[in-house]
Amino acid sequence: MNASMWSSPLLPSVNAYLLQFILQPWQLYLTLLAGWMNREQQQVIEYLRTENHKTGTPSRSILW
Repeated sequence: MNASMWSSPLLPSVNAYLLQFILQPWQLYLTLLAGWMNREQQQVIEYLRTENHKTGTPSRSILW
């Protein structure tokens, strides 16, 4: 493969965009942290729903 295969004189803005899209280390860390927090929150929600179902506590939310 040669370098001219990846460079496009017709689309310089696309090439510049692709170069800017590379993740920085802090962005990767932040994404991993957000994913972990989301998983933890989903586990808590599932636990609370199960406990409410076991005890027969009626849900007061109008969204469900």
